[in-house]
Amino acid sequence: MAIAAGSLVEFQIGGVMQSQNWMNVWTFVVVGELGDATPAEWGEALWNHIKTNYRALVSAGHPTAFQFVRVREMDSLTGEYGEFAIPVIEQPGTAPTSTTTYLPIFNSAGIKFTVSTRLTRPGQKRIPGQRGEDISSIQWVPAYLTKLETFGQMMDDSLTLGAPALGSELQLAVVSVDRTTGLPTAHQEVTGHLVNPYVTSQVSRKFGVGI
Repeated sequence: MAIAAGSLVEFQIGGVMQSQNWMNVWTFVVVGELGDATPAEWGEALWNHIKTNYRALVSAGHPTAFQFVRVREMDSLTGEYGEFAIPVIEQPGTAPTSTTTYLPIFNSAGIKFTVSTRLTRPGQKRIPGQRGEDISSIQWVPAYLTKLETFGQMMDDSLTLGAPALGSELQLAVVSVDRTTGLPTAHQEVTGHLVNPYVTSQVSRKFGVGI
């Protein structure tokens, strides 16, 4: 069966930077579904919609930053699953290369995605791949903050996708999952975002720890 309107769908987007795996996990409610796109086609359509602003956050000095979009229907343990392999030409970031140094993979730019009730916690995303030129002391420089704001605004808006899931609509959501069953127990749609002006970190990306 195809992913249908009302489904909760997880999109894992990631790759390799500094010889370390990294990944952002995004969850969406399918607001509207047109046609019968496969999970891999959903992944391609989402990537096509967000790649310009996403890649702009990462330096071109990371040539394998974006390698895959893995798509999983969350509502059933036997739900739809597939993977879109990002073309090699689209795997690097598009921000300039550094003339000084790159931040460690565990340093990140943080965006909080807000919700309207306490049914779930807010969402958090931490995006790596920055240059030394993107920071001043422990803060992001204004030009980089502008790119973060543009990306956050795009992600908390309703996303109407193009081909190969033309006309389908996604809304970013925060989902609580039962740790035993792996199934969703609650969810709510994101209502806005807050960009963290300071450099943050993700311990799980430290060398030898994992993703």
